[in-house]
Amino acid sequence: MPSKIEPNIKEEINNENDKDIYFKIKYDFLSHKYFLKDLGDGYGTYIKIDVITIKEKSIFSMGNSYLAFSYDIYLNNQNKKNSKKILFLKIINKDKQYDPIILGKDKNKYTIGRSKNSDILIEDILLSKINCYLYYENDIWKIKDENQDGKPSTNGVWLYASEDNEIFNDMIFKSNNYNFHCKFSLNL
Repeated sequence: MPSKIEPNIKEEINNENDKDIYFKIKYDFLSHKYFLKDLGDGYGTYIKIDVITIKEKSIFSMGNSYLAFSYDIYLNNQNKKNSKKILFLKIINKDKQYDPIILGKDKNKYTIGRSKNSDILIEDILLSKINCYLYYENDIWKIKDENQDGKPSTNGVWLYASEDNEIFNDMIFKSNNYNFHCKFSLNL
């Protein structure tokens, strides 16, 4: 029997302004898994992450800022075996305009936060001093929600659910200013 998902919401969703559908949850009968995807309306649907691989055209939300990523290949002409993926980062913030940033030519790890000691400084009071890390490992770039003390940041790092994302137990996602906590249970 399939598991069920029960939203854990502190207030009722009865707001008359919330009549549109903002995300979909589908069940795949072949894999016996649930998937979540934003439908492109409202404020967006975002999944709280711990650590995740950064895919082409990924968008992440942190505080009042957004991080948009794309890739290119950096070819080392002297040794093609040492070629690696270069990460392009565009920071979107309503209060400040940022130039695009190229990551990975000289380093494999970057900190992002509001501290002047961050490799990538974002002027956003809702960010932790160190909000997250970007790092290159085994030929892939990852983003990890971790502050300077090795703990998750205060407000988290959220992946925009632009494609089907597998729902897992204890997953937290937000949509249209509501938070959802997914819990799986077996009905026997």
